[in-house]
Amino acid sequence: MYRPIATSVVLVASACTLVASPTASAASPLAVALDNARPGDTVLLPAGTFSEDTVASPRGRRGAPITLRAASGAIVSGGFKLIRARHVRVIGMTFDGTGNRHGFGTSIWRSHDIVFARNEITGYRSAQGILVKGRSTGVRLILNHIHDLGVRERYEHGIYCESARGTVIDGNVIHDIASGYGIHLFGDCDGTRIVHNTIAHNGLSGIIIAGNHERGTSDRTLVAHNVIADHRKAAWSEYGFAVTEYNAGRHNVVRGNVFFGNAARRNVDCDRCAVRGNAVRDPQFVDPAHGNYALSSASPARAVIARGRR
Repeated sequence: MYRPIATSVVLVASACTLVASPTASAASPLAVALDNARPGDTVLLPAGTFSEDTVASPRGRRGAPITLRAASGAIVSGGFKLIRARHVRVIGMTFDGTGNRHGFGTSIWRSHDIVFARNEITGYRSAQGILVKGRSTGVRLILNHIHDLGVRERYEHGIYCESARGTVIDGNVIHDIASGYGIHLFGDCDGTRIVHNTIAHNGLSGIIIAGNHERGTSDRTLVAHNVIADHRKAAWSEYGFAVTEYNAGRHNVVRGNVFFGNAARRNVDCDRCAVRGNAVRDPQFVDPAHGNYALSSASPARAVIARGRR
């Protein structure tokens, strides 16, 4: 079925939604497309650069999510926010804020059953790669490439969780957040699974589990089978660690990870965490100077990580 929503459109196959081209005069065509999508629809972003900030509240159904995909050559350079969204999949997108001084990165607020998978997020000056907040539930961040963003020291993060339940952060590559952290839980982010990620060469530390009286604490966090390397800032407080805590919550576990080249005297600074089975191994990244943080075929880290996939 086809349902035009703007005068300039690109068609997508079978059950679909139509998206205005980047030259259309309508404000935020992507937001309009998402908000007009019905359960089971796929929104296809056509080639071009979309500089408008997108704030949308698409509502799919369980078993019939709304899916956002990009055609070859499609780039979102503005900010992208899902708020009060339900059952949404964002797959294979490029979010590149290079040159956009005002884009706010990507974020998920007060939403349920959201999947961000196989996206690239880069270039934003003052932003989180992915921000999760507002007591969101069932958010899954899978196989994304988040890199080279942020200029404000201590305020930039590859992934930042402020308030959520049951977030899964799996298989992402997060590197070169020059002034901040790879992953930061700060607040009531319970039941978070941080597994099988590569987190490397960020300005301060790899993962921080934190909280305070106002936001609450992160409980039941699992940090397992990640490669966390080359966090070189001289250590004080949370700097230079692979994993560290600041007012950490209860029942957090750090196990089966590979650490290498982090500046702090110990890789895990988390007195309230259960820490076991971690190893120091050179991951032997393929070409980190050019942003390729894949493990080489001979990497000794592979055996440690593979144990977590059995």
